[in-house]
Amino acid sequence: MIKIIEFQFNPSRLTIVKGDTIRWMHGNQHATLHSIIWYSSDQDEKLTFPDLTFGQSFTYTFNQLGTFQCYCYHHSFMMASITVIEKPSCLIETRVENHLRMSTFDAFVHAASLNQTIVLQRWINKGLSVDGLDKEQQTALCMAATNHCLEAMQLLLDHHANVQQVQKGNQTALHCAAMWGRLQAVELLLVHQAHVNSRDTSKQVPLHYASRNGHLDVVVRLLDAKADPFLANDLGYIPIEIAANWKRLDVVNALERISLQHRKDS
Repeated sequence: MIKIIEFQFNPSRLTIVKGDTIRWMHGNQHATLHSIIWYSSDQDEKLTFPDLTFGQSFTYTFNQLGTFQCYCYHHSFMMASITVIEKPSCLIETRVENHLRMSTFDAFVHAASLNQTIVLQRWINKGLSVDGLDKEQQTALCMAATNHCLEAMQLLLDHHANVQQVQKGNQTALHCAAMWGRLQAVELLLVHQAHVNSRDTSKQVPLHYASRNGHLDVVVRLLDAKADPFLANDLGYIPIEIAANWKRLDVVNALERISLQHRKDS
């Protein structure tokens, strides 16, 4: 895990094995937003992730060898590097020891984030609650939705995972799926009666997240599910204003059509 603390990545240099998944965690209470950008000079590849607010995290699996440079879009002085190598035999024992040091719920949530349904089923068979929180106050269903791990989500829901269970920030799995544009995850959660207008600690509903990040297909699906486009967050912004601020013009157009229809019906 790489934590963002006091405007620094901690650790700022990391060597991992090809196929490893890294989680970035926003732990800086002095900054509202961080957005991680990484690139590889060797492969001329660049990837930008959605903004993170305090307490949020995201994961990414590195499947290519090389050195990747990371920085924050909003605070460009924040930099880190990740070197991806093949797995040497000397790392195998260390990896096993690290896994054994994980708590039960840490391991369960981690397995959900990687779509490891066999591991999840073993823990469930042992009687582990599917709604437990890991040390980062994240739930298995939320992390599976974030990473679009549909098989893991279905398994958790089949074992009566609470679709409204909240994690840190009072986010539900639908908030997470909407934030990252995971349309199939959104569909699955709605089928299981996820509340489309649930609010997090910032009074944001899933439609706020989908609108801000420009996920038009998710916006349309949430509106079809009766998401309220006129709910304001704690700063007084409704989704169309968020979309306009972030220049998500296709989302603005979709929300404008809903607003016009609402005025006609009134």
